Amino acid sequence: MRGLACAVCFVACGVISAWPALPTPLLYLPFDEGSGPIVADHSGNGADAELFGSTDWTDRPGGGSAVEFGEVAWAEVPHDDMLHLTEAMTVACWARIDGDFGDQQMAIEKGPVWGPGEYSLLPDFEDRTLFQANDLPEGCDDELRGPDIRDGAWHHLAGTYDGIFLRIYVDGLLQEDPAEPAFPVEIPCEGDILTNDDPIYIASRGGTTRWTMGAYDDIAIFGEALNAAEVMELTRGIPDPVNPAGRVVRTWASLKAR
Repeated sequence: MRGLACAVCFVACGVISAWPALPTPLLYLPFDEGSGPIVADHSGNGADAELFGSTDWTDRPGGGSAVEFGEVAWAEVPHDDMLHLTEAMTVACWARIDGDFGDQQMAIEKGPVWGPGEYSLLPDFEDRTLFQANDLPEGCDDELRGPDIRDGAWHHLAGTYDGIFLRIYVDGLLQEDPAEPAFPVEIPCEGDILTNDDPIYIASRGGTTRWTMGAYDDIAIFGEALNAAEVMELTRGIPDPVNPAGRVVRTWASLKAR
């Protein structure tokens, strides 16, 4: 989906650099409000999120804001048919994971339970990052695991599916872990993804479990699989279709390790 994509330029040290265009996301939550129970969707599709429970707004490195979650704290985006992603997708966010309440923490999940049409991105599944979709073949449900990011620092996390391969990227990289070859970051998972009409849940499974000890920012969902260059570009910032003059890009690229 590239119809509304635009190129973005920035000026640094007197040099102008052009960034490749990104597709327009189906959902984009930059968490820039700084207060209140509603997080506005900047994709132009009106898919705002509502916060529930003991959430806290916090400053993020470099300016702007993010939301801290904890036990019994989450957000929901009402269902829209545009979120029926049956052939390809990218699900991404910035995450700061400070610890854990158990062995599973949810970032973004379509639906409240493991069932048809569910896809999810986790910063912590048994100490590893994970991207999964319920309807893919056996061997594709909890096998795509990336590195451990429970270090209290901000990391960019992205899962992609192109109809054949599931991939997980951390800080823009399709990271191999030679110390743990049993945890792949790219696996063949050709199959059919079904649909459900449930909300998108953020920071929990269905508002009942898999709580996040940490914070999220820049949640984005695309209806196609971004390639490696586009995922790296995503870590630099997303053009804002709603307010291009007021807030052109995020400035996370130099801040991700802080």
